[in-house]
Amino acid sequence: MAMSDAPTIYSVRRLDPEGGLGQPDTIPAPESAEPERVRFVDADGVRRITRVVPLVGNPTIRLGFEGDFWVTDGGERYVIHRLDLERDTLLAVERAYEPVPVPSHVRAEALTELEPPEGMRSSDNDPDRIPANYPGFNTFYPSTDGSLWVRRQVDGGLEALDVFDPDGIYLGQVDFPSDMSGFRINLITEDRIYGVGTDDLDVPAVVVLRIQRQ
Repeated sequence: MAMSDAPTIYSVRRLDPEGGLGQPDTIPAPESAEPERVRFVDADGVRRITRVVPLVGNPTIRLGFEGDFWVTDGGERYVIHRLDLERDTLLAVERAYEPVPVPSHVRAEALTELEPPEGMRSSDNDPDRIPANYPGFNTFYPSTDGSLWVRRQVDGGLEALDVFDPDGIYLGQVDFPSDMSGFRINLITEDRIYGVGTDDLDVPAVVVLRIQRQ
């Protein structure tokens, strides 16, 4: 798999004073750390394949709904920064967490990603690169109401969402009702979570969850 070093460019349109859409503008994403990768090469050094090391917290950049960026450098730490378009830090969300061990069967599956394809070799596929614990979180989602939802692993092979208000204050945890590891969240609003899941036959289906606030 070829990896591109080209920066991500976002296309945005702002509202004009009359409430209409202005002209498209382009915004380059902030610089971020490189994800941990494992590299494979064939005997002739011609064919190369690169994979991201599984179960490692990877750098993530998301464009928010208020013309801002939410950024994490990855790794084990639970730290997410909110930046303005000039790359100045507006907010830092940081939280201590209890590490969740990676089950043996999950680790065994992850180790297969470090195995060289047939006819190839690797000098950086040490099994110790697969961590013993899950990272602080898996990913995160800025909501349309300014809140931040952080998806992380919890005990029992399940996932949960930590919720922070627009000022970065922790509001609480939302537990997924079952194993929803295959549930891809596309959008979170003030009262809904929209995503795509699969049924027992692995057929994709749109899923809408209602948010009930206490």
